[in-house]
Amino acid sequence: CLAEHLPEPAGHSGGLRGAVLFVQALFLLFRCAAVRIPAAAESLCRLVDAIVRGIHRSTAHAIGAVANVLPSALKAMGKRIGHGIAKGAQLGFQLLLHLTAIGLFFCIVFYSVIPGIRDLQNIFPAEYGAGYYLISNLIASVTAAFMLIPAVRGIRPRIKRKLLQPLFIYSLPLLISGVTGTANEFIDRQFIKYLLPQESAMSTLGIYGAALKLGGILLLFVQMFRLAAEPFFLAAFKKEDFLKANAETLKYFLIVSMLLFLVISLFSDFFGLILGSDFRDGLFIIPVVLFANIGNGIVFNLSFWYKRTGKTRLAILVTGSGLICTIVFNLLLLPRLGYAGTAWAHLGSEWIMVIVSYILSRIYYPVPYPLKRILFYLSGGILFYFLGAWQKDISWTGNILFNLSLIVIYTGVVVKVEKINISRHPF
Repeated sequence: CLAEHLPEPAGHSGGLRGAVLFVQALFLLFRCAAVRIPAAAESLCRLVDAIVRGIHRSTAHAIGAVANVLPSALKAMGKRIGHGIAKGAQLGFQLLLHLTAIGLFFCIVFYSVIPGIRDLQNIFPAEYGAGYYLISNLIASVTAAFMLIPAVRGIRPRIKRKLLQPLFIYSLPLLISGVTGTANEFIDRQFIKYLLPQESAMSTLGIYGAALKLGGILLLFVQMFRLAAEPFFLAAFKKEDFLKANAETLKYFLIVSMLLFLVISLFSDFFGLILGSDFRDGLFIIPVVLFANIGNGIVFNLSFWYKRTGKTRLAILVTGSGLICTIVFNLLLLPRLGYAGTAWAHLGSEWIMVIVSYILSRIYYPVPYPLKRILFYLSGGILFYFLGAWQKDISWTGNILFNLSLIVIYTGVVVKVEKINISRHPF
């Protein structure tokens, strides 16, 4: 049993242990019905169970240590906000594990178990298709909501009328900009679907979506950074400390992003093996998608100043400009370049938002971003990418060695320029 491998740190690991035991209980229940489960479904169950075991064995001790030490350390430092964030992150991880397990369990039930049981086929018709995925998510979300009840027991919600007006003034523009930003992220698919010929639109959309998934590797890093950085920068910093930290963070965010950009772009043929052969035609737009995602992360970095100063209405200008550019660029480029035009439109939109946000920052809340260093790392990464793309005609082994040398050189330049003492930061 996986529970035998769980650590027993004091204090906070009970929830983690309970979460993993809950996952195991679900799969045990699933196995109890194995008499009527098709062989493919049982194989899938074993595969998922093995994945859960492998992931937990490699991460349980690290997560348990962080979950226990970080809240205590932050509390000892007097940072109650940080303590609450760490506890919230711990609870969030547990809920995420529950959500994943429940959703995955019901997906297996709907798509593998029920089709093998005749009595249930009339109740759950196969024609509902992807709808069962939505039902699985709904069941998981409702279950997670009930799991939160013990955590909020004893809390009486109260409305402080004095806070309502400033709360709405601050948050309503962020809500509007969030809706605009979400539309900006997904409207490009609609352009492909309705502006291209119907006989090729859906296949083109599939190829474009596959390229976006590979580009999403970098977007995952952006999301991780978002979760870590937002509570940090919106804490009670002195203005001088905030300005310095924000400027340095943007620089190092860009360095890591450009390294990921080089790794994925220069070895896109290898990453493309994840996709089916029918979807690899779109690999040539991967660098464009990745660079657009870097712009997305920079826009997020540039959002802290107006969130901190309360000038959240300016967020509407930033995301609004991006949405307008997405619409205009798609109308101009999509009919001429196909889905490549959509990728370039997405890139242009993200970097227009970067420019608009930076200009507004200079006007309302100047942050001393190291612009020369940032441009140096940006241009250097782009140059190294084109060098690697230019050498595609050499042998397969030579191409790998050349691309690896480019990444090592770029990393060495960063270490030299930033004066990073590698001996003090062992990996």
